[in-house]
Amino acid sequence: MTAYVIGQIEIHDCDGYQVYLDGFLETFTPFGGTVLATSFQEMTVLEGSWATSRSVLLRFPARAAAQAWFDSAAYQDLARIRRATAVANLVLLDGDPDGRAWTERA
Repeated sequence: MTAYVIGQIEIHDCDGYQVYLDGFLETFTPFGGTVLATSFQEMTVLEGSWATSRSVLLRFPARAAAQAWFDSAAYQDLARIRRATAVANLVLLDGDPDGRAWTERA
C-alpha cells in the first residue's frame, strides 16, 4: 500500500539547508520515493493556522520503503544537516486506496 510522508519545516539557515536539498534525491529515489508537492511553490492555508513556513509531501510505494529510507545511513547522515539548519515535524501515513478507511474509525 502506498505511504506518504508529510513534513513541516522551519528553515533557519538557508545556505546550510541548501546543502541538505542538494543531497536529498540521492538518498530518496533508491527507495522509490516521489516528491508530490512542496511549499517552495505557493501554499495556501485553507483553515486554521499552519505551524511552519515550508511543507513537503512525499510518496513511497509502501510503508516499509518509507521507513527504510528514513532509517538508512545515507539519509540519517544527511538528516544531521537538516536538523542543524531547520526544525521539522515528519509523519508517515498509509495510503487509503479505497478512500474509505477513515470512515471506519473514530
